[in-house]
Amino acid sequence: MSVESPSSATPPEAFANEVQAGEFIDSVSDPVVRNLLKLVASQLVLYHLQANRPDGQFDLLYCYRLLNDAFSSKPAFERALTGDSDGVISETEEEWVNGFFSIEKARGE
Repeated sequence: MSVESPSSATPPEAFANEVQAGEFIDSVSDPVVRNLLKLVASQLVLYHLQANRPDGQFDLLYCYRLLNDAFSSKPAFERALTGDSDGVISETEEEWVNGFFSIEKARGE
């Protein structure tokens, strides 16, 4: 699959908060988290250039802030990378997530 380089291709729809999202990544002091965010950023751009676009405008700053919080919890993140689900999220958080998806599933039926 061929992908044009970002310098030669302009996505037809810009991401919301692109500039602020780039500035946010640059401001992250933890080099591991910053590198993970840069990895996500490169994949988002490549995915977008391959015409895989969201139904609405995608807010990069929101996405990066969310991922920054997830990646910053190093013990939980390290456990998740090993496949160990114990302690990745708290029981309360798991209840919230399961409840949210149950509500969303019910809305779609």
